[in-house]
Amino acid sequence: MSVVSLKSSPPSAAPPIDALNDTLNEAIYSALDKSVGSRSSRPSQWKPFWNAHLQELADVREHHYRKWRRAIGIDKALWWDRHQVAQARFRSALK
Repeated sequence: MSVVSLKSSPPSAAPPIDALNDTLNEAIYSALDKSVGSRSSRPSQWKPFWNAHLQELADVREHHYRKWRRAIGIDKALWWDRHQVAQARFRSALK
């Protein structure tokens, strides 16, 4: 059911409003995608400077930190060193 056909020959019963709403939304989003382009949205809790690369670096840093906390014996030194390297990479990317 298109909006043009509804306008040219209106039905006797009211058309389903949800279908009209879906059609309108689809037309708007399609026009926006064609004119502006589409991209994935950012999570609402992210700060304006935060991006996927910073999130990945933060995740790696957190992973190494958890491994260091759970490590036993000499493995603690290995994971602490990896955590420090990841922390330095994160901080340099943040600047």
